[in-house]
Amino acid sequence: MAKTKNSRIRSQSEYRYTNFQYEKQIFDAEKLKDNIFAIEKLHEERDIAFAETIELRDELTEVHTKYHKLELQKRESDIKLTEASKRLEKISDLEKQIEDLKTQHHLLELEKQESKLKLNEAIQKLSAAKKDAFLTFLTSTVGGVAFTLGANVVTSHPDNWLAWMLCVVGVIMGFIAFFISRRNS
Repeated sequence: MAKTKNSRIRSQSEYRYTNFQYEKQIFDAEKLKDNIFAIEKLHEERDIAFAETIELRDELTEVHTKYHKLELQKRESDIKLTEASKRLEKISDLEKQIEDLKTQHHLLELEKQESKLKLNEAIQKLSAAKKDAFLTFLTSTVGGVAFTLGANVVTSHPDNWLAWMLCVVGVIMGFIAFFISRRNS
C-alpha cells in the first residue's frame, strides 16, 4: 500500500520551503536484484537527499551561529542595561544631593539676610549711640564750662545773679547729659 506525503522544511533565515514528494514503498530486495534502473534511481534519490541534508545542515549551522550572535548581543545589551541602571541610580542620588544643597543654600541665604538685618540694626544703634555720645559730650562740656565760669564769677562777686545762673545752668546741663547717656542703655 503506497502513501504520498508532503513534507515541508522551513529555513529560519530565508523562509524557504522545500517540498519532498515521495512514496512510501515496502522495500523488496528481490525486485532490485535484477533491476539496474531502480538501483540507479535509488542511488540518485539518495544523492539528492544527501545534498539536501548537507544544505540543511549548513543552514542549521548558520542558524546556530546567528543564534549565538544574538545571545552575545543580548548579554551585551543586558550588561549595558545594568550599567545604565546604575548610572540612573547615581544620577538620582546626585539629583537628591543637588536638592539638598539647594535647600541648604536657601537656608544660608535666609540666615545671611537675617544677619544683614541685624547688622543694619546694630549700625543704626551705633550711629544713634554716636550721636547721643556726641550730644552728651557737648552738653556736659558746655555745662562744665558754664558751671566753671559761674563758680569763678561767684567766688569774686557773690552777689552777681548772672554768675549764679551760670552755675545752675551748668548743673542742669550735667543732669541732662547724664540722662541722655542713660536713655539708650
